[in-house]
Amino acid sequence: MRELIDLTGKQFGHWTVLYRDTTYNGALTKWVCRCSCGKVKSVFSCNLRHKNPLKRSTSCGCCRKLTIKHGLANSKEYYTWRNMISRCYNPNSVKYKNWGGRGIGVFDEWRHSFEAFYDYITKLPHYGEEGRTLDRIDNEGNYEPGNLRWATVHEQNMNRRVCVGYWEKHQIEGRK
Repeated sequence: MRELIDLTGKQFGHWTVLYRDTTYNGALTKWVCRCSCGKVKSVFSCNLRHKNPLKRSTSCGCCRKLTIKHGLANSKEYYTWRNMISRCYNPNSVKYKNWGGRGIGVFDEWRHSFEAFYDYITKLPHYGEEGRTLDRIDNEGNYEPGNLRWATVHEQNMNRRVCVGYWEKHQIEGRK
């Protein structure tokens, strides 16, 4: 049996460990912690010390509201950015095979910063015009500066892999 590490007084994100929770008698150890917002909660030791930052408990949940600083979480631009990241980097996404699976990625600064992405796309021509959505100019290229535009549905439909291949084939045949 491993020796218990005393976490009393230690800081884990917004949690400050107050004392061991002796009311819990399970196999794992729980600690009574106070969040920086003042809420007191019992937290498993493994959740405080987890090596994976995505599985680590750092607050009672109050800080989740603070992570989106731009105030655009419900905007079409944020929705576009979030879906773009998912298509390119989440193998569980239904659309991954047509984007990330083909090697299409996102400009590193945009991948890690919605604000940088937003700043760029709002300066492109036709931003905010009714009936236009974001499109990659080169369908085989990444989401990166110089390869995005605000396009109509018709422009986007003509920029699909099938259409581009069809028109390139027929233009070449027409030249012979």
